[in-house]
Order: sequence, then C-alpha cells, then structure tokens
Amino acid sequence: MPTIHSGDSQSFLEKLWNNFITAQGMPPVRKTGSREIYRFVDSDTHQAYYFKIFFRKSTLFRKSPALREYNHHNFLLSHNAPVASLIGLLKVNDGRFSSAEVIITEEIKNAQPLNDYLNGQPENSVIDTLSNLVSFLIQSYTEGFVHTDLHFGNIVINTVSGEFTFVDPGEIIRKRKVSCSLALKNAAQLYCAFYALKLHDRYWHVFSEKLIAKLGGNETTRRKMDRFARVSFTRWLNRRTRRCFKTNRDFIQYRTDGWRGVYQACLQTNRFYPAQVLEHEFNFSADYLKNSRSTAVIRTALHGNDQIIIKRFNVKRLFHPLKNIFRHSRAYKSWKWGWFLTLYGILVPEPLFFLERRRWGLLGESYYGMRYQSHSKNMMDFLLENSEFDKKRLISQFASFIKAVNNAPVHHHDLQLKNILVCESDDGFIFSLIDLEAVGSRRWLYRYKLNDHLKQLRKSYNNCIRHRNIFTRNDILYFLRLVFEEKLKKNKRFINKIMN
Repeated sequence: MPTIHSGDSQSFLEKLWNNFITAQGMPPVRKTGSREIYRFVDSDTHQAYYFKIFFRKSTLFRKSPALREYNHHNFLLSHNAPVASLIGLLKVNDGRFSSAEVIITEEIKNAQPLNDYLNGQPENSVIDTLSNLVSFLIQSYTEGFVHTDLHFGNIVINTVSGEFTFVDPGEIIRKRKVSCSLALKNAAQLYCAFYALKLHDRYWHVFSEKLIAKLGGNETTRRKMDRFARVSFTRWLNRRTRRCFKTNRDFIQYRTDGWRGVYQACLQTNRFYPAQVLEHEFNFSADYLKNSRSTAVIRTALHGNDQIIIKRFNVKRLFHPLKNIFRHSRAYKSWKWGWFLTLYGILVPEPLFFLERRRWGLLGESYYGMRYQSHSKNMMDFLLENSEFDKKRLISQFASFIKAVNNAPVHHHDLQLKNILVCESDDGFIFSLIDLEAVGSRRWLYRYKLNDHLKQLRKSYNNCIRHRNIFTRNDILYFLRLVFEEKLKKNKRFINKIMN
C-alpha cells in the first residue's frame, strides 16, 4: 500500500496509482539515472496527469529529493507562482518501483511546450508570442520568481488563452527582489533555446530589445545582456560537447589495455582502427602528409570511397609523459574543440575518433581521425598555386570568417594560413579550421584576440610572399577595413604596425 502525502482523498490517489500500474508499458516522457517522468491519462476521469518517479532515497542529513520538491511546489503554489496544480506525493513499493517516491501533477489543458509551439509558426505569430513571453517573464521577476533552468522546454503555453506556465518547479527560486542584472542573466539563457531551434538571430534581437525596454535599460544594459548570452551559450555548448563522449548514441567509447577513446558509431560498419591497426597503418603507409618528431599525418581510405586523415601525436621528450599526467592529450583536445566549433557554427573537418594510451597515468602516443576534404587546400598552397581567382570576393569572405572565429569563445594560438582550408565553389569560398590542438578557451578581450590572430596571419603571409607577391597594399587595407569595421580609427597604431 503506498504512503500518501496530499490534501486530496487517500482513496482517489490509491485508485489513480493502481490505474497507472495497470496501464504500464507506456514509454517515459523523460528518463535519467535517478528519475523518470510519465504522462498518464486516467480512463475514469479522462484527465491527464504527470507521474515524476524518484529512485534516489533520502540520506541521514538530507530529505529525499521528492519530498523537498513536493514541499517547494506547495510553497510556490501558496505564493501564486505560475506552475501546474499538485495532486500528491506517494511512497511506493510496487514491482520495479520499489522504494520509489512519486510526485503527481495535473496536466494543464490545451498546453504545449514552447519549443514545439514555435516550430512552424509564421513570423508575425512568433514575434507576438515573444512579446507575450517578455511580459510573462517581467511579471515573474516582479513577483520574485526566477527559473534557474530557463529554456523553451520548461515553458508551456496555453494554445487557447496564450498564458504561460513554468515546468520543473524544483528549479524555481523565490527572491524578495529580483535585480535588473539577475533578470538579464536569467533571460540570457534563452539565447541557447533560440540557437537550438535554429531561429533567426533577428528573433533573439527582438526578444532582447523588448526585455531591455521593459526593464528600462540603456546601452550599458544591452552590452551586459550580450555578455550574459555569450557566457550562457559557451556553457551550454560545453555541456553538449561532453555529451558527445558520454550519453550520445552516435558515439561509442573504446577502452582496452591502457587505450581509451571515442569514435563515431558509423565507423562500426566500416573498418575501424583500434590501436594495433593504427600503428600498422603508420608503419606501412606511403601517403604521409607530414612526418615530424612531434606529429605524423597520413591519409587512408575506409571501405568505399571515403578517405580520412589520421594524426598521430608522438611523445617528444622523456619528461613529457610525467608532465601530462593531469593534462588531456592533444588528440582529446582536437576532438573536443572540433565538436565545440561544429556546434558553434564554424566549419572544421568532421571529427571521427580520438584514441590515447596511458600507462599508470603516464600519457603515451595519441591518435585523432577526421574526414578528408578532397576539394580543399590550405590557404598558403591555394595562394601560391592559383593566380586567377576573384580577389575581392576572397578577401570579403575571408574577413567574415576571421570575424566569426574571433566572435567564438575560443582562441586559436596558431592561426596561420596553412592551418586554414579553403574550397572554391559556385557561391564563393568556404573556409574551415584545422590544427585544433592549438585551440584554447582563454577569455581574451575581442580586440586583443583579433590583434593576435592578425599578427599570426601577417607573419605566415610574409613567408608566402617570398615566393610570389599576391595582394597589393590596397587589398590588405580593404581586408583590415572589413575586419575592424567602424573601429578602424581606434586601431590605427596596430594597423600601421601590420602594414609595415
């Protein structure tokens, strides 16, 4: 018999739970390691309910998470928070739900998650919905409610009345007064939701401008909002990147005899490269693209016509394994930043796998695989081998690419022309980054990071023009004008240094 904590009648909750157990076999709406959420429609009342089942037990010093969320939900309802109605809390010992706790809430009628609602809506409807969402958030902040995990999946909209309601009340906190800075920081989380739904940046601009206007902000408030959005987006991308190693079904983890790594599941249908085969490929391959003391790069083929690039990072000196006990390998860094930049929207060759060997924690050689781009060349070879191409188009699109790299929350410490691939197409030129082990997450100011990147490009271009002069002084000035935009006068001293 389940133990009931609720204001509702005990017989009703017992009957509801028994009906739920009888109708088992339905898939969970959401499932994690410690909880499951089910949507259940009662055949007697024809009312839909959500069953949130907690498997984690209480500890000696803390209450169970279900009881804490139940009490917090009641507290929010007593202060008229925009959350769903609460039915009850049960402690059950039925079947596979032994020693579990269940929170039952009532489903809001005519409600739809905001991410599903916005998909396929016309432009005017999206803008009207965002205006109403701003008013809803401002009202919540005025009443002191802040949802710490704010995204479109945790907001539902009534498709008839247009009212909004928060989901996951355990993430809602109540403040006596919500400051403007806290409101901006909280609302900036929605930038990730706009990106995930692939909504145009203009919608985010409309949303943020309306929110800032409601808060009575100015240009300083706008810059603060942009900074909060970038920080929130970077953290969200880091979480998504880590899922590539752990919870994503498209990737498979590899561990055996001191080797560990991750590879794409699509490689299982092809000839994948475990440690012994990788070493054999490097020992007997004739297609070496690079072979130095620290790095070796070969090109090889999978079953079919697909070709991949495999990069091996060698142990350079005797003390390096000891030095890298607490550091990630360069193969891991290449894999991590490859997927991070891919999710951010900057083109890189598709990462396929990484593999590293450790003995007693000491790092040995490591391998990184990526898809070969057959129609691409590095910028230095492209400029030296091609004399007839649209210079103005190349300069304008390359300037846009450099600005995108600088806007990303990363810094490439070796941004040379040979580490940028270019592919000429009908639409112009497509650029992508390589040598990703030199990427870092150091938070440089935009101006200093841009200046450092331009210095590296200028140095590699000087090596290029030893063989053939390609661009005139006016071409370089045109490129710098596109990169710096209206800040050209502020960087006059740096531009003179670059030109000289």
